[in-house]
Amino acid sequence: MLFIIFNHLLYGQPFNSARLVTIIGSHITFNFNTIDKHSTGLTKNNHTRLGVHFVDSTAGVSVTGWKITAIPSNGATAFEGSGGSNTMALDVLEIKATNALGLGGATYNGWIALDPVALPLVESTTMPAFSTTHQVDISYRCGVPPKSVFGVNSDFYDVEIDFLLSPVP
Repeated sequence: MLFIIFNHLLYGQPFNSARLVTIIGSHITFNFNTIDKHSTGLTKNNHTRLGVHFVDSTAGVSVTGWKITAIPSNGATAFEGSGGSNTMALDVLEIKATNALGLGGATYNGWIALDPVALPLVESTTMPAFSTTHQVDISYRCGVPPKSVFGVNSDFYDVEIDFLLSPVP
C-alpha cells in the first residue's frame, strides 16, 4: 500500500502573490492487492485538483508566467516503508497535470516521474490567475510498466509531495 501526503509551498516576493489551494484529493492511496495490479500498475486520473492564484502586481520587475512543480518533501530520495528498513524508488510514481478550469493555453508536460529534482508539470503565461477560475487536475500512476513494483518488499510505503508554484522570469 502506498500513501502520499501533499504539501503546498508558495513562492512569494514583494512583486507578486502566489498560492496553491487544494480543492479535492489531498491524500492518495495505491493498494496493490492482486497480481493484476502488480503487473499493470494503478492509475488515479484527476485525483487532486489545485486552484492556482498568481498575480504579478509589480511596477518594475516583472515575470512572464508561472509553473507548478512536484518534489518529495524534506529531500526524500525514496519511498519509506513503515518498518523503516524498506525503501522503494521514487520513479515508480508518475504525475501528470491537465487543465481543469481556465488554463487551456498552458503547457502541460505529460507524465513525469517523481524525482528529487523538481520538473515542471505545467507552465502558463495566464496572468492573473485566481484559484476560483484557474484550476489544474493532477493524475497519478504507480507501478505502470516499465516502472514495476514487482520485487519490492511488501510494506506500507509513503512519501510527502510538495507542489510548488513559482514565477517564470
